[in-house]
Amino acid sequence: MTALPAIAPAEPERTPAPPDLTLLRDQLQAVVASGRQASGPWSTGLAQLDRALGGGIPRGRVTEISGPLAVGKTALLRRLVTHVLHTGAWVAWIDATRTLAPAPFTALGARFVVIRPPDTKRSAWTADLLLRSGVFALVVIDGAPPLSRVHGVRLAQLARERDAACVVLAHHDGGREVRPSRLAGTVRLRIAAMHRRTLERADLDSVLFPWNFTLSELPAYRAEVEALLDTCAERDLAVQTIKSIARGRWPDGPAGHFSWYEPVTDP
Repeated sequence: MTALPAIAPAEPERTPAPPDLTLLRDQLQAVVASGRQASGPWSTGLAQLDRALGGGIPRGRVTEISGPLAVGKTALLRRLVTHVLHTGAWVAWIDATRTLAPAPFTALGARFVVIRPPDTKRSAWTADLLLRSGVFALVVIDGAPPLSRVHGVRLAQLARERDAACVVLAHHDGGREVRPSRLAGTVRLRIAAMHRRTLERADLDSVLFPWNFTLSELPAYRAEVEALLDTCAERDLAVQTIKSIARGRWPDGPAGHFSWYEPVTDP
């Protein structure tokens, strides 16, 4: 008989050892630590709001400010713009819908720049260029379509690299449900109507609020105004309205105007 060669027993399969992530973790921490640290936030000029936001509107991030029409969002942003300009920095305001009233901003100086893109969909691209330039410490996107995740990540990255603040200003009908933004890592600030709540807290003699045909077509705003008028009638308070009637937008031309809309005059 022929002897068969001895067969060595098969070695049991060895489970590969899990990878050591310590080195990778240290490398990632080194990259993050070497990144540029954002400077302090920009103050809004409102002490209580600044405390709630951790100091103000943060630099190096995207901040979303949303709310119904005529609740003071633009006025809040104007205070922020004024503070930033007083530091010697530049501010860019992208007026996507071309509805920004110029009168309250005329005295802000040459370092306040308003851009009106020909197409609202170009607002994110415009903000990209402005942040990439490194000139502007604050870029406001007013009334543009909702930003996609890609645009949000891109603008946040540019804001970090340029140590700038990027603010998205969104207007909506107070009567409809507002879906949360899809942008991750943003600071969200929602402003609500406060007329009647203010009357509950303060002893006022008169109330001033915007009222026109467009606002009257918004169910939530109309209901708020009707309730406000009832309160004013009960307390015998004076009522004043603004932005009520105009002939229309000023025609294009070289002449400057102190209001965005041409007033109605007697024939």
